[in-house]
Amino acid sequence: RIAKNQSIIIWRRRTCAARPVPTKGSADLCLIASTSIEEIVDHLNQAKVEIELGRVARTGAIGAIRSVYVRDPDQNLVEVSIFS
Repeated sequence: RIAKNQSIIIWRRRTCAARPVPTKGSADLCLIASTSIEEIVDHLNQAKVEIELGRVARTGAIGAIRSVYVRDPDQNLVEVSIFS
């Protein structure tokens, strides 16, 4: 955990269905945004970033969140979330 609302997960082996084929040393990032999920999706679409999974309800470390998942250029999974 890097701050109260962010986390970085470094994979040692496959342990989560959210990342179909994690490679050793890859990372999943979870970032909490202070804007609406619609604004996040609009921004990603304008930047031509492919959304892998979007606008899904999840339970985060400190409560309910809505998330959008994308990949960075190294194929790390990036979750951008807002509190519900």
